[in-house]
Amino acid sequence: MIKTIFFDIGDVLINEDILRFKYYELLWYYLRKYDASWTFERIIKTREELVDDFGDPAPHWTIARQALPEWEWKRYKEEVQYFTRRRALGYLRAIPGMRYVLQNLFRFYTLGIIANQPRLAHRFIKQFGFQQFFRVVILSEEVKLKKPDPRIFQLALEKTRTRPEQAVMIGDRIDNDIVPAKSLGMKTILLKLTAREKGIFPQTDRERLYFTSLDAIPNWPQKPRKRTEVPDATVSHIYDLPTVIEQMDGEEHPLEVPEEEKEVSIWDIFKEVLEELQEEAPEGKGKI
Repeated sequence: MIKTIFFDIGDVLINEDILRFKYYELLWYYLRKYDASWTFERIIKTREELVDDFGDPAPHWTIARQALPEWEWKRYKEEVQYFTRRRALGYLRAIPGMRYVLQNLFRFYTLGIIANQPRLAHRFIKQFGFQQFFRVVILSEEVKLKKPDPRIFQLALEKTRTRPEQAVMIGDRIDNDIVPAKSLGMKTILLKLTAREKGIFPQTDRERLYFTSLDAIPNWPQKPRKRTEVPDATVSHIYDLPTVIEQMDGEEHPLEVPEEEKEVSIWDIFKEVLEELQEEAPEGKGKI
C-alpha cells in the first residue's frame, strides 16, 4: 500500500529549461566578445558532447571555464547567480497539468518534496500555488544534505512517518532520484517530458536550436546503465501519473477530470479592454 509520494522540483513540478536557456544565451554574449567562432550552434553542439560523453550536469559552467579568461569566467558566474536570484521567477513555469495531478493525488496520499534546491525554492512553490499540497518540503540547502545521499530520503521518510516500501519517488534523474530511492526500498517513477510536454513552444532560432537539442540529449542521462538504475515506471505524459501510481498501489481511485479552459474570442478581449479603460478614466472624463 502506498502512503506517501515524493516529488523533485526541477523539471518535475516546475520547468527550469527556459531559465537554463537564458544561461546559454548569456554565455554566447560573453564568448563571442573573445572568439567569433563561438556561434550559438557551436555552444549547443559542445553542450551535447559534454552531456553525452561525460554526463556533465552543467555544461554552461564547463564551457565558460574553459573558453573564457579567468576574470571573465568569474564575472559570468556572478552574473548567472545574480540572474537566478533576481529574475528566476520570471522564467520558471509550472509543468502543464501538474496542478491536476497534485489535486488528485492529494486526496488519497501524503505528498512531499525532496529536492536539491536553495531556500528560494519555497518562493517558487508558492508562486504556482503548490504549497497547499505538500506536507513536507525537504530542500538540500536547509537540511545540509544533498541527493543522491540516501540520508536526505531517510529524513523525508522520518518526517512523514513512512516506511520505504510505502513511498514513491518521482524524479527526472536516474542518478539523483531513482538510484538512491531504490536503494532504500522505495518505489520510483522516472519523469521524461519533452519540451512540448513542459509547455515550451520555441519562437526564435536560438530557442528552436536549444530545445530541439534538449529533446535529443536531455540535461542528464535518462537511460539506466544497470539493473539497479531501472525505475519501477517511466512516464512521458503528465496526465498518466495518477494512473501509474494507482497501478503501483493496487487500489482504484476516482480521478477528477480537469476543467476545460474556456475559449476566449477577440470580442471577449475587446470587452475587457473597454472595461479597463472605463475604470481607469478620470471621473467625468473619457467615459465610454
